[in-house]
Amino acid sequence: MNLVLLWVFFIVLGIALIIFEAVPVLDIPGVAMLVVGCIGLGWGDWLLSEPWHAVLIAMVVAVLTTVIMVPVYRRLGRGGPSKVTTGGDSLVGQKGTVTHKVVPNSLSGKVRVGNRSWSAEAEEEIPAGTKVEVVGSEGVHVIVRLVPARGSRERK
Repeated sequence: MNLVLLWVFFIVLGIALIIFEAVPVLDIPGVAMLVVGCIGLGWGDWLLSEPWHAVLIAMVVAVLTTVIMVPVYRRLGRGGPSKVTTGGDSLVGQKGTVTHKVVPNSLSGKVRVGNRSWSAEAEEEIPAGTKVEVVGSEGVHVIVRLVPARGSRERK
């Protein structure tokens, strides 16, 4: 096999792995393959002349790629706290709409808070379509109360 084709193969494979970085583990090997392919095109005869040459280059490329890519990922990964809701406790204070009548002492009621639907209970019956506020949670259901109408005093 022609050595130039081998190095071009490494470069193409490296580019492909970088493009398909939707699988996060593929981009660092992709960068490494791209670098090794470029080194091979320039110094291929030296790289393959002794087994330790390839090992040395592989180690240097792996260390440099890691040293460069890890800070890049840290910078890209920065952001505020996750907005993923994992339990009802994180919904306390949020407003929602009753989608299925909420009945006291029953979990048959449903409310939509954000883009998720939750089983709900309340101290009083609340019809579908009514605006509510989440005041607590127990397990995987929320406890809600009516949202006071504008201009009226808040219920306790």
